[in-house]
Amino acid sequence: LSLKRFLGIIPYLWKIKRALKIGSEERLRQSLKVVNDFAMHAIRTRREQLATESCVNSSQRKDLLCRFMGHPGGLEMGKEETAMKDVEDRNVKSPLFSDKLLRDMIVSFLLAGRDTSSSALTWFFWLLTWNPRVEDVIIAEIQHVLEARKSNYGDKTVTQEHTITWNEKNPSTGNTEALFSYDELTSMHYLQAALSETMRLYPPVPQDSKVAAKKDVLPDGTVLEPGTQISYHPYAMGRMKSLWGEDCLEFRPERWLDSAGNFTKQNPFKYPVFQAGPRICLGKEMAFITMKSVAAAVLHLYTFQLASVGFVPAYAMSITLRMKNGLPVTAHRRSVRRQNI
Repeated sequence: LSLKRFLGIIPYLWKIKRALKIGSEERLRQSLKVVNDFAMHAIRTRREQLATESCVNSSQRKDLLCRFMGHPGGLEMGKEETAMKDVEDRNVKSPLFSDKLLRDMIVSFLLAGRDTSSSALTWFFWLLTWNPRVEDVIIAEIQHVLEARKSNYGDKTVTQEHTITWNEKNPSTGNTEALFSYDELTSMHYLQAALSETMRLYPPVPQDSKVAAKKDVLPDGTVLEPGTQISYHPYAMGRMKSLWGEDCLEFRPERWLDSAGNFTKQNPFKYPVFQAGPRICLGKEMAFITMKSVAAAVLHLYTFQLASVGFVPAYAMSITLRMKNGLPVTAHRRSVRRQNI
C-alpha cells in the first residue's frame, strides 16, 4: 500500500485520497491502526508488569523493550548503566521515552526486521537448491560446531548460561536437534559469507532514497540543494563488474572469506545493503544472528528440493525484494539423501 504512493501516474494523488479517507490510503490507515494498537498494547502491558511487585525478579525485565523504557532492571548489564547515568545527567525524567517514541521503535523493529530477514532467507534457501556445494560446506561447518560443543559438554544438557538447548536424539532420524549459542553462531564464518553473498545478489531492500536536509556536494562535484531526493540501487550495485569483478553474477560465498577462511566485511558504501555512514542499520548484527540462527537450525535437520524442476522465481512488487508466491519446496530430513535437481 505504501509503495503505491510512488507508482501512481498522477503525483501526490495519494494525498488527496488520504484527506478524503478513500481507496488504498484508507486501507493503509486502517492497517497502520492495527499495527500501532498492537505496539501500544505491548507497551502498556509491560509498564503495568514493571509497576507490580511480582515483576521485580522477572526475566522479562531484561528484554529490549524494558531497556528502551529505561527501567533499572532493563539497564543492569554493562554499558547500559553508563547510558542510564548519561540520561540522568541530562535531567531527563523517567520514563526515559514517551509511549509514542517507544511505539515507533517497536514498529521499526517489527517491520524492518521481519520482512527483510524473511526475504533474505527465502532467496538464500533458493540459491542453496542450485548450489549444493555451498550447502555441503555450510553443513560441514555446522557439524564442526556441534562436535566442538560435544567435546566440551558431552551429551548433557548445557547450562542456561550458555543459552543452548541440547535435546535428545530424534529416534526416527538419529539427528540431534539443537539451538545455537551466540558464540557458536558468530563462529560460523562460511554461513555468514553465504548470507552476505545472497543479499549482494538479492538485497532485501533493492532500492532506497534519501533527501538532502541541507546543501551538500557529492564526491563527483554534484551540488545538492536542500530537499533534493537521491536514490541508490543496492540490487544494481551488487551486480556491477566494476565493484565485484567479472564473476559478479555468480553465487560465490568465498569472495567474503580471507585466506584463513574468516569472514571479512566489505566497505558499506560498496555493499549498502544495510546502508552506510551515520544512517547504517542499527539492527544489522541482530539481523545476521537471526538469519544464521534460523538457517543453521533448519539446515542441520532438513535439506530442500524444489517442488518443480527448474523453478525460477519472480519478483513481487513490494518495497522489499520478496519472492512472488513464495518458494515451493519439498523438505526432507537430513538423513535422506538429496536427489539431483
